[in-house]
Amino acid sequence: MTTTRVEKIILGITLTAALAAYSFFPWATSSREIMRFNSPDEAANYFFTTRLISTEPISVSEPLNGVANNFIHPRSARVVNGALVPASFVGLPVIYGIIGLAFGRAILPFLTPLFTVLALLAVYACSRRLFGSKIALLATILLAIHSAMWYYASRGFYHNVLFFDLLIFAWWGYWRWRESGWSQGWLVFCLAALAAALFVRTSEALWVVPMVAVVIFADRRQWQFGHVITALLTGGLLIIFWLWLATMIYGQVWPPGYQMSGSTGTILSKLPLFVRIPLWTVAPFGLSPLNIANNFLRYGIMLFLPFWLLVVGGLLYDRGQAIKRSYALAAGLITLWLAIYYGSWNISDTVGASVLTIGSSYVRYWLPLYAIWLPYAALALLAIQRSLKGMAGRIWLALMILLLASASLAQVFFDYPEGLMYVAERLQKYRRAMITTESVAAPNSVIIGDRADKVFFPERHVIVSDGRSVFSIPGILEAAVRLAEDVPIYFYTVERPSSELEQKLRQYRLNLRSPIILPDGALLYRLIRL
Repeated sequence: MTTTRVEKIILGITLTAALAAYSFFPWATSSREIMRFNSPDEAANYFFTTRLISTEPISVSEPLNGVANNFIHPRSARVVNGALVPASFVGLPVIYGIIGLAFGRAILPFLTPLFTVLALLAVYACSRRLFGSKIALLATILLAIHSAMWYYASRGFYHNVLFFDLLIFAWWGYWRWRESGWSQGWLVFCLAALAAALFVRTSEALWVVPMVAVVIFADRRQWQFGHVITALLTGGLLIIFWLWLATMIYGQVWPPGYQMSGSTGTILSKLPLFVRIPLWTVAPFGLSPLNIANNFLRYGIMLFLPFWLLVVGGLLYDRGQAIKRSYALAAGLITLWLAIYYGSWNISDTVGASVLTIGSSYVRYWLPLYAIWLPYAALALLAIQRSLKGMAGRIWLALMILLLASASLAQVFFDYPEGLMYVAERLQKYRRAMITTESVAAPNSVIIGDRADKVFFPERHVIVSDGRSVFSIPGILEAAVRLAEDVPIYFYTVERPSSELEQKLRQYRLNLRSPIILPDGALLYRLIRL
């Protein structure tokens, strides 16, 4: 289990290279003047984080919503008691906001790359205890170059990678707790990391908590009265903090969270109520075996096929020798749970559900699923290396790692249309569009458009769609008429309005002026009250 000097050097090079690779995109796209993101979740997390850094409350008062019927908000925020609040989990903005208070706003884009590299080190430390140093080192390298990890560590204002990092820290803290003779300090660290992970993505508690319960049961003989008291005090304080924060932000002890509904046509609707309710906790987005199989095959397997081929090879080679069967069982159960939990959902991202791309939401939801099987991929590579023997085996192994890393780099940066190069191009267009808009639209302007928040929020008030065409949503035209009496309003669109839309606007006594052509190719129309 001892790490050799060469292995330490290789690990150090891997972690340094990973930090540079993960930090490149946030470095290249960061802007002190106008920060833009390609996802409403990223934009909202950054916005609410900077609120804390500026020592302002997370919730943002929006007086115009009084006449706009609460339509003024970006997609990843909602209106509660007249104020904008996060529509998603608040853990990342709070954690990064506290760190930003200490080190400044400039560090924010690089926090997820840094946490991820530290998590890779923790992965190595934990894997070394389970599988030995060689498998652990190779599995850590594979995780570092895995395109899913690379991509979302680079887009650091999603919750998912930070959640996974904190979960790894909890795993590492658990091992240190065992090895320290069950000390109270490491127990607190483990529990705090676990609580922080669930603070960042509370919905994952449905599979994390049962996993933790199994571990506690396995170690039940080691738990003493002091451990129980420490766990209760730590958990109790963290729960009190969570409830206080939720009450301060949302006005209730349980945040509203995402609006979830089951997929149409799933088998849940055909089951009795007493069966449907417990199944809903496992599959809140519905239960569709066909969707599960299709989504898991496409986004779980085919998108990262080279890694899975190695995993299969490792499974066939191992036969329960190098890797404990209990690990494979845990990996299988977690995989099954995540496949069912998210696989039934018909996710429609910006690029559409039909496009197989690394930017799909399934990929970031399934990060733990990809990572947990990589020790088997490492085992397969080591088995082939040993069969070649000597220098030839080492050269072959280095070439395989280089090929996998090159394939991941190509997928991360050039996977159309969500590769980081394409995302960077869009962000630059959004910035130029906002700079143009600042010269023509007053700061109190309201901009209405299907994805107007990507370009104009938070510098301007925005009304966006919920998936439908924005003016087809009941109540928005009435809100626009009322707003036009008090503030300038604009319509943002990527194509010229149809004659039907212009006629509909005139029915509400609204007229479109000649458009301003923005640098992103979209059109910005001033809406005038007739």
